[in-house]
Amino acid sequence: MMDMDKIKNKHQYTVSVRVDNINAKGLLAKLKEKLISENQLASENELSFTAYASIGENLLVVAADQI
Repeated sequence: MMDMDKIKNKHQYTVSVRVDNINAKGLLAKLKEKLISENQLASENELSFTAYASIGENLLVVAADQI
């Protein structure tokens, strides 16, 4: 089981989505855009991204930190 509190405490910005394997293609790019938009960031420049996936929970999380 993915511990979302630990992930949120580890990174400055996070977004997550429940996903079906069929719809996973291209989802990382969309989540990066969502993270940038929701946190009112200028762009993905100066950001370091980390992706977490839990197949059992059908959950995909993208986190970012400023570098």
